[in-house]
Amino acid sequence: MNEIIHLGAISIATNKYEIAILAESGRNKYKCPECLNEVIVRKGKINVAHFAHYNDGINKCPYYDAVNDDNIHSAAQQVLYNLLETHSITSIDKECNRCFKFENILIEYTDTMVIHIEYNFIYNNRQKIADIAVIDNNIIIYIFEIYYTHKTLENNRPEPWYEISAQKLLKNNDITNIKCVRHFICDKCELIEFKRIENYNIKKMKCLKLEQEQKRIAEEKRIQKEKEDEEQKRIEEEAKRKIQKAIVIYIKKIRIQKEKKRQRNIDAAKKKMEEMQEEANKKMEERQEKAIELYKLDSERRTREEQEEKKKQERLNAIELEKRRECGCGIRITYICVCKNPIYELVKPNQQLWCKRCDKWKCRC
Repeated sequence: MNEIIHLGAISIATNKYEIAILAESGRNKYKCPECLNEVIVRKGKINVAHFAHYNDGINKCPYYDAVNDDNIHSAAQQVLYNLLETHSITSIDKECNRCFKFENILIEYTDTMVIHIEYNFIYNNRQKIADIAVIDNNIIIYIFEIYYTHKTLENNRPEPWYEISAQKLLKNNDITNIKCVRHFICDKCELIEFKRIENYNIKKMKCLKLEQEQKRIAEEKRIQKEKEDEEQKRIEEEAKRKIQKAIVIYIKKIRIQKEKKRQRNIDAAKKKMEEMQEEANKKMEERQEKAIELYKLDSERRTREEQEEKKKQERLNAIELEKRRECGCGIRITYICVCKNPIYELVKPNQQLWCKRCDKWKCRC
């Protein structure tokens, strides 16, 4: 909390906790709840009323200088306890969170009521602790919770119970009336809210009925559509089966036609093969006859060539014999000069004549 909160002190005379706004000025009247040393109340026209320790240089109690959440909560408890014990609080204001109007709740006191701080009790089978509880004959009459940083959950306390702001409690001059900070809705707003909820529920029921009717219609349409789809599917499957059957018959017919055509082609091919075989046989016979004729002609030609070769060889042999035949002078006939105008030259080693014109010897016969 950013706002400064000034804590109270314990009255030496009554031993009760008091806030500075309601405290009496003077010495030897109040003591610090923390260190129990004497404190003074400071009231003025400028500063807010507050308690402070005497500045003697010895006491260093941080109760008023370093205020924490626990001190604020405890101080608010003490103030509220004193107010309830002295029957100072006569009513509690509850502000409606809808219309923002206040409802005043009267607090009734009896002689047998007892005020407890940090009261333990069982609620919803769980152990609970109330900041302040008002008990009458062991029955919880009121529960008061102090709120500073965290609020109490609505379902954690039995009714009636009130939540009081610690900040407002420590600064409130009017001690007879305090404000409850719980979430509160007045009877009028509750009635309006109830009617609103009732109207909402009626509308919701109508919407639900309409939605159910729409769902029923949609379901009927869906079922009808499924039936139509099934019927359409059956018709399509039936048409598909008929088409498939027609296709099978057509395919069989085409296969038969193709088989007949293939058989005709085979027969034609066989016939053509037979004709080609006959023609090939004829050509083979003709080629064989030609080959025989060529063989005969070739045999005759070879025979003639052999005879001619034999004759030629005989002539060559005759010529060779003729060449080997010698003259009476001992010179081979083939080496004897037969020139009409020879040019002879005497060869000294054998004293024979050599013709320069035909390069042969002169017969010595």
